[in-house]
Amino acid sequence: MKSTASKIVVAAVMLASLAFADAGSPGVEVGTDPSGDANLLNGQGFVTGLPSQSTSPLSYDRADLVAARFATEFATVPVGDDGLSVVPTGVRFDIETAGAPGSDGPTMIFRINATINGCRSFINAFLDNPVGPPAGTSSGTVQWRQLDAFCPDGVATVTNAGWTATIEGNVLSISMPYETMTAAQEGFLTKGSEIGSGTVETRTEFWVGAGTLTAPMLDTMSIASFTIGWDLPPSRACTSGC
Repeated sequence: MKSTASKIVVAAVMLASLAFADAGSPGVEVGTDPSGDANLLNGQGFVTGLPSQSTSPLSYDRADLVAARFATEFATVPVGDDGLSVVPTGVRFDIETAGAPGSDGPTMIFRINATINGCRSFINAFLDNPVGPPAGTSSGTVQWRQLDAFCPDGVATVTNAGWTATIEGNVLSISMPYETMTAAQEGFLTKGSEIGSGTVETRTEFWVGAGTLTAPMLDTMSIASFTIGWDLPPSRACTSGC
């Protein structure tokens, strides 16, 4: 039988192995949308003012928005013998579609259109582009397009190394870790910052003539506001060895 001391050591090692692991909440649902309506209609592109309605099978599943969940990513850090501090490490945006997100033709843009701490913003993820993307928007590229002078980079479109767009099943996850941001960018996306209500959109890129780009909308979904950090689990107070 193991001694009490050895049991304590084993428990401490197990705690330490978990404590520094990056994690994230499962996400807070900020919007849902009926499936079968990725069709350029229902107020998207050519026709306006109509409620969303299914036109399946005349709908493109890979761009057909179903739900959106936003999350605060985090790590846990040991405090003393028995405490844990939950530390936010970035933000994640999960977008669920009826089929595997992407495109069988032109580049598909998955866009979050919302304010970030008041800064009017597009978070764009570019996926699957067998016909060839414009320069700088290869598949998996994540952009933060900032539309106001007071935004962290002014009026600019930024693409930081380390921002990723990954797919698991029918979910596209856009991850923006704090360690990949400037101090000004992190200040807009830090704990307590609000991502305002807006829309999630799917758009496809087309070149019209020489150097003219258009991006008609296939589907859109309204989203509620989200406060970064409010989905975090609580820290655990230290009572021993603090």
